[in-house]
Amino acid sequence: MESQFLKLINRWMPRNQEAVRSWSRNERIRAMSYIFLNTAAIVLCAAFTVISILLTLSGLRDFSNAIIAGAISTVIALLILIYFVNTARLTASTTLFSTLFLVVCLVCVGVSGGPNSPLLPLLISAPIIASVTGGRGEGLYYTGLILLLFYLLVFLNSMGFTFIQIMPPENRDIQSGVTWTIALLLNATCLFVYQYCYEEGNKSPRSKN
Repeated sequence: MESQFLKLINRWMPRNQEAVRSWSRNERIRAMSYIFLNTAAIVLCAAFTVISILLTLSGLRDFSNAIIAGAISTVIALLILIYFVNTARLTASTTLFSTLFLVVCLVCVGVSGGPNSPLLPLLISAPIIASVTGGRGEGLYYTGLILLLFYLLVFLNSMGFTFIQIMPPENRDIQSGVTWTIALLLNATCLFVYQYCYEEGNKSPRSKN
């Protein structure tokens, strides 16, 4: 019996079956990993938006910026997935998705202290996501890009640039702990998903290279 995971993957496979059949085995594995991670990102961003709306309506705090950011991220992630389904352009879709994740992380870091942000560990996940969806070359590219951007933040900070800090400083230890937990779970999920997709990809007939 087909697992729920494979049902999800097959539901979002491109409509152009000829293009899908032309993929190599590695491309199919990357596509399966990408579909799962993109779908998970849509669900998480949508859940974040809904929670922010509920907290705002409860009167605890105004989360208008979080609602806007969450809604925009949800829509963009959904559009990227729809683009993949309609065009079967794997490399373009995975690059757009990895870039979206990196931009969201950079914005979060930029408004929470820059190089001193407790959210910095999230940037570690960007090369891993790029690797499992776009291949080793894309992973190496994002690793270099993140190092460059990090040292740019450090340089700006040393030059006296003041970064926005929207997080209460008294909660920094808790924020750091939560961020490290999220980053580790995200990295582990990426690796587990890729391993599962690799095993499933090896079960199917080898595609034409």
